[in-house]
Amino acid sequence: MPRVPLPDVGVTSIREACTASCEDITPRSWLPGRMLRHHPPDPPPNYTESGKALAPVGPNTARTTEKGAPTAQRIGSRWAVLLAVAAILAGVFVAWLRWPVPPARILGSTQVTDDGSLKIPPTLTDGSRLYYMAIAQGNVLYEVSVTGGGTAPISEPFPGLIAYLAGISPSGSELLVQTQEGSQSGGPAWVVPTLAGSRHRLGSIVSSDATWSPDGQTLAFASGGNLNLAHSDGTGAHTVLTVNGAPSWIRWSPDGNKLRFTVSDPKTGSQSLWEAGADGTGPHPLLPGWNNPPSECCGNWTPDGRYFVFQSTHRGRSDVWAIRDKRTLLDKPNGNRCS
Repeated sequence: MPRVPLPDVGVTSIREACTASCEDITPRSWLPGRMLRHHPPDPPPNYTESGKALAPVGPNTARTTEKGAPTAQRIGSRWAVLLAVAAILAGVFVAWLRWPVPPARILGSTQVTDDGSLKIPPTLTDGSRLYYMAIAQGNVLYEVSVTGGGTAPISEPFPGLIAYLAGISPSGSELLVQTQEGSQSGGPAWVVPTLAGSRHRLGSIVSSDATWSPDGQTLAFASGGNLNLAHSDGTGAHTVLTVNGAPSWIRWSPDGNKLRFTVSDPKTGSQSLWEAGADGTGPHPLLPGWNNPPSECCGNWTPDGRYFVFQSTHRGRSDVWAIRDKRTLLDKPNGNRCS
């Protein structure tokens, strides 16, 4: 039987020959050597009674819902992990609060003078040199290297006076010397250059103790039972607080925000440490009830402001103690004897 040639049917002819059931056939759906792939049309949209079209619901939509929204179990697991981490952190913080702060330690000491002369406290430093008052043919200021060596006088004697070193300027170029005349409770303060020049009186103030602020702009000084502030040259003096006793050993905190000082009670003979704001506000005992009767004096901050070191007498024994100052929320205050 002779083979009847098939007509050359193109894609266009196939599309024209298709019935309505395969009207969606495209040229991409027809491949040589394969059957025609039929893509049924999408079902018509559903409509509500108001005429609005509803979103189609099918297998693809269900699959999207399953992947997009986390399950309640997954959310609960995440919250459980977060609560566990929070509980661990809270436990670590409580343990840190209860952990004792290690006391300040004296790592070593070095003798820097061997002249045998009697020294009057305090000793001040600019970082490279030590300055102190010595009783030698009158009260004379001396300097010595922090590493030791020979001493050298830097002032003329203060004859007939009680004199002691009260402060040092921020630049280290000037020293403040407080003097008292005879049995008087106060006297003039003097400025002594550390390099060259003669001393001169600091304004017209009469004080029992005085010291400059860390920025060198303000002078704090005691007079009677009053604590006063003035400009660095002694002008503009005014009283900021009054205590029951005689304030002395006035010290500024390294940041200049607080004042601490010793109050001596002439009636009981006790000494206690007090603290107030830099403007004299909020005066209060620093260690209320710590030692009865109080017997603390002569405190000073370390240069970094982390510790306040002072002298205290317990049961007839005098020791050096240190308080770790609370400077931030992460710092823990504590008071321990230096060892």
